[in-house]
Amino acid sequence: MGTERPARQSGRVPRYLRLAIWVFAVPFGFIVTAVPAWRLALIRKSDVLDVFIRSGIGRFERLGLGVIIWSLVTAGAVQLLITIVARRRSVQSEPRQTASDKRSSRPRPTRPENCAADIKPQM
Repeated sequence: MGTERPARQSGRVPRYLRLAIWVFAVPFGFIVTAVPAWRLALIRKSDVLDVFIRSGIGRFERLGLGVIIWSLVTAGAVQLLITIVARRRSVQSEPRQTASDKRSSRPRPTRPENCAADIKPQM
């Protein structure tokens, strides 16, 4: 029984790298969403306090919208980073060819007259 390892799938991003991307993307998405919203006065400190003090569904309006935008930014960042990592991994896993390998692996052209002579009629 040999201990053969499966071939590395080119472009596949391992789980530990996906976890690292999510750990980076969640705070990144929050900063990208919250800082402009705070600077533009779309969300104020009183809005955060209202979630705990007020009653009714209306207390979640501004923060709910912020959370939706935050989740979209985070998911977009994760998708972008996983795509970049997968492409880099697939490029790195391709075998590199030298100039002599490229010349030798080029298919040789066939002449039509030689091809026609190889065909034998079946009876």
